[in-house]
Amino acid sequence: MLKAIRPLVQRSYFRFGVTGILSLSSLALVLVALGKSEPPLKATRWPASVSNVQTATSGTQMSLGAWSIIPTPPNTLGRQIKSLNCASAADCWAVGYTLQGVDQGFILHWNGSSWSDVVSPQFNVEAHLESVTCVSTSDCWAVGFTRGLTFPQPKNTLIEHWDGNSWTVVASPNPSNGTNFLFGVTCVSSNDCWAAGLYGGGVLTEHWDGQAWQHVAAANPGTSVVAVVAITCVSGADCWLAGYYYPNENTADVQTLVEHWNGTSWAIVPSPNLGPTNSQFSAISCVSSSQCWAVGYGTTNTNPNNRTLIERWDGNAWTLVPSPNEGETAPNILSSVSCPSASNCWAVGSINFSAPNGTPLVQHWNGSAWSIVSSPALNSTHYGLYAVDCPSDATCRAAGWFNDGSAALQTLAEHFTATPPQIMSASRAASSFSLTGQTAPSLQLQVEASAMVTNGFEGVDSVSSDASGHFEFQDSNPGPRKFYRVVIP
Repeated sequence: MLKAIRPLVQRSYFRFGVTGILSLSSLALVLVALGKSEPPLKATRWPASVSNVQTATSGTQMSLGAWSIIPTPPNTLGRQIKSLNCASAADCWAVGYTLQGVDQGFILHWNGSSWSDVVSPQFNVEAHLESVTCVSTSDCWAVGFTRGLTFPQPKNTLIEHWDGNSWTVVASPNPSNGTNFLFGVTCVSSNDCWAAGLYGGGVLTEHWDGQAWQHVAAANPGTSVVAVVAITCVSGADCWLAGYYYPNENTADVQTLVEHWNGTSWAIVPSPNLGPTNSQFSAISCVSSSQCWAVGYGTTNTNPNNRTLIERWDGNAWTLVPSPNEGETAPNILSSVSCPSASNCWAVGSINFSAPNGTPLVQHWNGSAWSIVSSPALNSTHYGLYAVDCPSDATCRAAGWFNDGSAALQTLAEHFTATPPQIMSASRAASSFSLTGQTAPSLQLQVEASAMVTNGFEGVDSVSSDASGHFEFQDSNPGPRKFYRVVIP
């Protein structure tokens, strides 16, 4: 689901004729002297108390920002977070399941300052929660499946809903008598949601119309061995699902699978593979109808170890996009992707996923290429990331698991904060105002202005930082405007 959410972010302010630094709540204000007879101020800095700030020196390459680890509630049952989604920067949900005893789903909530456990339905059979999405702070969905404890262990779809007060189970179809799994969920609105997975007949898609969940027939690639693990929508008539299938049920070879919903029916859309034997998607995210990303992993003709797989939809076709890997022998996999804008996407996963020394893998798209970004080191012998969600260009959250040396896996949560704007120069001519600055590379920014510093700010223009993080702005008709600020929207 596409969202436009403005978190509480740092802002740079500029005023004609006043110099100083103010602090209001969590906002950092920079007031710059711009008298007509004074030269432009150079390298104006943010207050030292603001985190993740580098000194702005002309021509330097600014950092994207920084990832940091956020504590999550400890547990004794072994947990891993499989999915997370944010209704706003201060309202996020994470879901997963326990790994000891009878597996049970669990739900965590982020309130803007900490993660905490939230009561969720429990069952006398195994229950997994695999995906979560939110329409608003009082309308979220989580999906997964239940599995019986005795033969033949029937598997049934599981859908839960948050109404702002509690999570409850909502009835969902089970078209197969034996196997029904849901792995992904997305919403366009409160009465237009999709869940996807697999069942005995192949691809499983279910639709919420505001009243009930109903089974909707999907396309199948000619084999009953199919796994759909992710789904996303740009609009009610533009949705995508991604996963993989086995062309030959008698072999272990898998190939990528992508399907598109045009408002009437699902249809398979061709997608490339890394090699002839093993390519599969784990996640999919769309910026618009002409830019979507699918990520996963696979093997190539020259390397039997899993390599990262990233493909892009340009409105006409899916194509392979080069993506980096850590080492030639260590398996690299991508599990999730989130794109707050066309030049800003994040993908996360793991290196040596099944080995005792596994570590997280984080990659970033800057509008032209994917690159590996460092993530915080953890005192753990084995940890990785399953999910990422970015409610805006300025902030992202990622989640997974780590081994702390005890018998139970612990949940892992990380938070990314973009490098805030920093001013390199600002000047005023007789009838114009201009500024230059630096921030995170390839970042969308909003310039706002007002006659007063306390209120009345209105958008003046949108600007973008280039690959080095440099941005420029000029107001050819300032009029009564005395204060300017640069905001990461």
